[in-house]
Amino acid sequence: MKGVTNLGFITLLAVALGLAMDSLSLSVLNGFLVKKIYFRYAIKVGLFFGVFQGIMPLIGWGAGNTVKIHIQRYDHWVDFIILVFIGLRLIFSTKIHDKSKVVNWSLNTSTLIVLAFVTSIDALAVGVSFAILDIEIIFAAMFIGSVTLILCFLGVYTGSRYGKIFGDKLEIIGGVILILIGLKILIEHIVKNI
Repeated sequence: MKGVTNLGFITLLAVALGLAMDSLSLSVLNGFLVKKIYFRYAIKVGLFFGVFQGIMPLIGWGAGNTVKIHIQRYDHWVDFIILVFIGLRLIFSTKIHDKSKVVNWSLNTSTLIVLAFVTSIDALAVGVSFAILDIEIIFAAMFIGSVTLILCFLGVYTGSRYGKIFGDKLEIIGGVILILIGLKILIEHIVKNI
C-alpha cells in the first residue's frame, strides 16, 4: 500500500487546499456578513467544515475500494475526470448561485451542517480517487480535515476584515489547483507507460 509520502506532501497539501476553497469562501463570506465575530463562532465554523471534509474522504475511500478491481486499467482517467469535474464545478459555481442568501442563516447550527455536508461532497470523490491510487487514507483524511478547519477558522476573521477583496476568487483558485492535480496524475501515468 502506498503511503502518504508516495503521494507526496506537496500534492496532498494541494488537494487539501483545493478541497477547502469552497468551505473557505463560505467562511470568508460568513465573516463578512456577521456583524460581530466571536472566537467561539469561528471555531464552530471551522469544526463543522473540517470534520465533514475529513469524514467524506473516508467514506469515498471505502466505496472506492469496493470498485477498484473493476476500474484499475482506467484508474488514471477516473482520477483525472473526477478532479477536473470537481475543479470545473468550483470555478463555475461562483456564477451559478448567490451565496449571500445561504450564508445569512449561518449562525444556525442546522444550516452549518447542511453547508458543511454540501461543500464536502467533493472530498467524497477524492476519497474514491485515493482508494484507486492505493493511498493510505487515515492520515490523508485527518490532514484534509485539519487544513479545512484551520483555513475556515481564519477565513471567518479574514472575511470580517477583508471580505470584499476576495469574493469568489477562492473557489476559482481551488478549482484550478484540482484540475492541475488531475492533469499531473494523467501525465505521470502516460509518461510511465511510454
